[in-house]
Amino acid sequence: MVAKRRQDGPLLRHLTPEEDAPGEHVDGLAEAMRSADMGDLPTAIARVEEILDRGELGFRVALVLRKHLIEWFGALGMPDEARRVATDAVQEARVHLGACHELTLVLRNSELYWMCLSGFGEVAHGRFATLIRDVERRLGPSDPLAWAVRTNSAMPMKNAGDFAGAARVYRKLLQDMSAVLEDTDMLVMTTRDNLAEVLAGQGDYGESTRLYEGLLVDMLSRSGVGDRRVLRLRDEIAANAFCAGEFERAQELWGVLAEDCRRHLGECDPETARQRTLQVLLAVERDDPEAVVRWCRTLLDNLPEDFPSEDIDGFREVMRTYSERCGAGRPSGGQSADGDGARSDADGQHDRRDGVGRHADAQRDGRDGVGRHADGQHDGRDGVGRHADGQCGGAKCGGGKREGGKCGGGNDTGERMDGEGAA
Repeated sequence: MVAKRRQDGPLLRHLTPEEDAPGEHVDGLAEAMRSADMGDLPTAIARVEEILDRGELGFRVALVLRKHLIEWFGALGMPDEARRVATDAVQEARVHLGACHELTLVLRNSELYWMCLSGFGEVAHGRFATLIRDVERRLGPSDPLAWAVRTNSAMPMKNAGDFAGAARVYRKLLQDMSAVLEDTDMLVMTTRDNLAEVLAGQGDYGESTRLYEGLLVDMLSRSGVGDRRVLRLRDEIAANAFCAGEFERAQELWGVLAEDCRRHLGECDPETARQRTLQVLLAVERDDPEAVVRWCRTLLDNLPEDFPSEDIDGFREVMRTYSERCGAGRPSGGQSADGDGARSDADGQHDRRDGVGRHADAQRDGRDGVGRHADGQHDGRDGVGRHADGQCGGAKCGGGKREGGKCGGGNDTGERMDGEGAA
C-alpha cells in the first residue's frame, strides 16, 4: 500500500525550459519581468508581446513567456485574451514538442480552463477526457497535473448548472486522492471546497456546511484567524445558513464577519466593503432604517479605491431615504457600524451559534488555500474562485462578488493551494 503523503513538488517543473533560458541578453525581458513583479501587468504584457513579435527566442522560452501572458491576462480579468494566447501556445507546443510533452499538457490544460471561462465550456467539456487520458499515460494518475485536469473537468458542468454531475467528479477525485494524499493537502482541500460549492448549488446546504466547517478547522491548523481563506469559508457557511432559511443565524454570522474583516483586513479592504454592503442589504431586508443608515455611512466613509462610482451614488441615495424614515436628518460623517449585532472576539472565535464551532474566523484568499479549481486561478488569475462568475456566499443573497478564488488562488496548473500557483 502506498503511504499517504503531501503532494509532490510544484508544477513549475513543467514550465522550466530545458534550454535557451531567457537572460539579460534578451532586450526588454528584464524590464518586462520587473513590471510584472511591481504589479504593472499591462506594461509587462506589452513588453513580452514585443519580444515575441521579434521572433528571436527559442520556442521553449517563447512558450514559457506565453504562459506568463496567460497568467497576466487572467489577472487582469481578460479571459478571452488568456484563451487566445493559450490556444496559440498549444499549437506551437504541438508542433515543436508533440501533444504529450509535459509543457504541452500544461498548456492544453490552460487552454481548456480559459475556454470554460470565456464561454466555450461545451467545447472544452468534450476535450477533457482526452487530456486526462494523455496526462495520466504520460505523467501518471497521481501527478499534480493529473489532479488539476480532473478538477477542471468539472468546470463545464458547474458553469452549465449541472451541479450533480460536478459533484460526481469531485467525489471520485476525493476517493482517488485519499489513497495517496493527506486530507490537509491543499489539492485535497481544494477538491473538498469545490464539492461543498456544488452541493450548495444543488441545495444540499447541510452537507455543504459540514464540508466547509471541516475545511475551516483544517485551514486554521495551517493559517491564522485573519487569513482571507478563513474569512471566505466563514462567509460560505453564513451564506448556506441564509439559503437554508436560517436568516437570524446567517445575520449573526455575517455581522461578526463584517467586524472581523475590518479588524484583520483593514477599513478599506474590498472584502470589508463587500461585507458592509451585505449588511446594508440585510438591514434593508429586515426594514431596519437605523442599521441601513449606520452601515451605509460606515461603508461610504471607508471605500476601497476602485469602488464603482455608480454604487457610491446608489448608497448615498439609500442612506438619504432611510435617514428621512428614521428621523436622522441629513446624513454625514463617520460613525462606525461596529457593534451592530456583531459580537467579535479578539481571536476571531465565537460560540457554537455561528455554526463553525470555535473556528469561525475562517478566511479565504485567492492565494493559498483551497482554491476553487485546480486550474486554480488565483484570485482571479487563471483559475478559480467560485468560478469566473465570482459567485460567493454573499452573492447568493445579493452580497455581490468577491475578489479572488475560493480558498486558494492558484492558476490553471492546479497549484493554488500553496499560494498563487505556477502559471
